[in-house]
Amino acid sequence: MTNPTNTNNTSNSNNGNNSTNTLPQTGEKSGLVASLLGLVLLSSVLYIKRRNA
Repeated sequence: MTNPTNTNNTSNSNNGNNSTNTLPQTGEKSGLVASLLGLVLLSSVLYIKRRNA
C-alpha cells in the first residue's frame, strides 16, 4: 500500500531564502485612506441631515 503523503522534508525545505515565498503587496495604505474618506463622508452627511431636520 502506498502512502500519498510526502514524508521527505528535504525536498521542500528552503529555510526562507527563496523570494517567491514573500507575500504580494495588497494596497493596505490605499484601503486605509479609502476607509477614512468614507467615514468622513458618512459623518458629514449625517451631520447635515440632523442639522436640517
